[in-house]
Amino acid sequence: MEDVYIVAVIYVCYKLLDSAVLYVKYSRSNYGCDSDNSFLKVVSNRACKAEFLIYRILEGLHGNNKILTNLYISKADGSMVEIELVMINRAGVYVIESKDKSATISGNKNDIVWTNSRITRYSGSKRVRIQRFLNPIIQNKRHIEAIREVLGGRPVDMFSYIVWGNPGFFHTDFMDTSDTVIIRRKELKYSLEDDLLSRPEVLTEYEVEEIYKMLECYTHADSETKKAYKRLAKKHLPAAFKETRGTKIWKNFFFLLIFIFFISYLVHLYFI
Repeated sequence: MEDVYIVAVIYVCYKLLDSAVLYVKYSRSNYGCDSDNSFLKVVSNRACKAEFLIYRILEGLHGNNKILTNLYISKADGSMVEIELVMINRAGVYVIESKDKSATISGNKNDIVWTNSRITRYSGSKRVRIQRFLNPIIQNKRHIEAIREVLGGRPVDMFSYIVWGNPGFFHTDFMDTSDTVIIRRKELKYSLEDDLLSRPEVLTEYEVEEIYKMLECYTHADSETKKAYKRLAKKHLPAAFKETRGTKIWKNFFFLLIFIFFISYLVHLYFI
């Protein structure tokens, strides 16, 4: 039993240290102000944490890069999109979709729905947990369409990036696409640096600022806008779509169990 306590202590210490490092990064970033996401949400929500880590990478790039997060834009067809990250500079507009999926990613660039498969073992038998989510290539194309509608058809170069956290394996042919960059988060910084160096500066500083101001008004959405987005998303998404949001700590039974062991171990040491 004491071995279990030791493992619990090590795990909790690791989680606390990881949270402390994340807090330092969060406190030095503008992400909190730009996204309205608190540190508690970042540390407890996988999707939000993935978005924050990408934001940090964008902040670290050289040059005058304007960054926007969580834009809610209504489209002409009556739907609404949520755009996680947009970076504007003299090369154009970078539209970034963050995915925190792991394990095996399966899909085709023309499929509406992709799957995230994870094999678990229980009592000696294998179980496959399948999670469905919207094809991010199609999803980001809709995001770019929404931005073009806001800009009124202005001829601006736009670049689509799909950034994955830590996928174990890609069982798909989506890499064969010329209009979308699909990349792991750890490779994003170097990819963007190379891309920015190779692209001509087609926008002036004034135009960059103008585009930024036009899109900025779609950030910091109120609760009613977010509710409307969820309602419209359910209405327009295909029936096969089923996406689970980031796992929160209070839902993570394993973490709670380890924490309880940790507390009980401290009580055990105190009384003995």
